[in-house]
Amino acid sequence: MNWSAIAASAEVIGVIGLIISIAYLGVQAHQGNRVAQDSAF
Repeated sequence: MNWSAIAASAEVIGVIGLIISIAYLGVQAHQGNRVAQDSAF
């Protein structure tokens, strides 16, 4: 493999990691909102 192929692969892996992180934060925020609403009533 040449350096440009390695760089492209690393970029794809980075984007996938970013998407997973954003999805995880969305789930955590949703669960936090649910807990806050349940404790309010």
